Parts: sequence; structure tokens; C-alpha cells
Amino acid sequence: LEALKALFFLCSMDDVMDVAYGIIDSVSFEEAPRENAQPWMVSYVILFVMMGSFMWVNLLVGVIVDHYTRLLFELGTDALLTDNQKQWMDAIRMNSMAESHMAKAERQCKKRLKEFKLQAGWTKEKGWPAAWKLYGWSYNITFYRYSEHFVMVCIL
Repeated sequence: LEALKALFFLCSMDDVMDVAYGIIDSVSFEEAPRENAQPWMVSYVILFVMMGSFMWVNLLVGVIVDHYTRLLFELGTDALLTDNQKQWMDAIRMNSMAESHMAKAERQCKKRLKEFKLQAGWTKEKGWPAAWKLYGWSYNITFYRYSEHFVMVCIL
């Protein structure tokens, strides 16, 4: 049992030097440890540390990630979230939907403005017709970056 514990310490990189000195100083079963009795065992320690820490620990992490991914696939993405995390995710989704709707509305308004300009015979040289100056001004105010915040403050 102690040998398995020592090998686990080598894999987890916990107390590597203490375990390595213990392996190097070890002798037969009934003898007392002697300093540097088996110096060639350093190669075993280095090989086991490399194999254990790089391969076996990564394999363990891979199995855990695979199991977590299967759970998410079977139970759904929201199954492992707390209630607060679910509310946060819903708020993020709603915000992104609102931004996409605002972008769509802005594109439609720009398209309508372009059509109105063509109908009114507007060109850059002539400038805005008098009837459309108010429309352009209200459009700029409406789609200003902070206009939505201003409206919310007014409502409150």
C-alpha cells in the first residue's frame, strides 16, 4: 500500500523529491536504508514522473471532461447550472436578441431613408429638402448610442 501511495505521489508531483530520495536510499527488505544505495533508480523516478504526470494525469482529466460532456448532452446545457446562472444566461440571450432586433430595425430605417431620398429627389449638391430635415434630425437622435438610456431614465 505504501508503494502505491509513493507512486501516486510521483504521478501527482507531490513530494517528488522525498519519494525519490526514499527510492534511491532503499535496499533489501530487512536492511536499513543507506544513502545513495541505488543511484540508478533516479532514471526510474524520472521516467515514472514523466509518464505519470504527463500521460496518466492527462488521461484522467480527459475522462472527467468526456463524462462532463456526456452529462451535458444527456441532460441539456442548463442541467448543471444554478438558478442564478440560468437567470444570467437568459439575460444574456435576451440582450443579444434585442441587439439583433435593433440592428435589423436600423438597417430597415436606413433603407427607408434611402428610398425617401430618392423619391424626394435629394442629392448631395442640393442638400436636404426642407421637409426632410426634421426627419433626419429625429432619426439621428433616435439611433444615438445613449438615447435608449435617456428614455429609460425619463420613464423612471
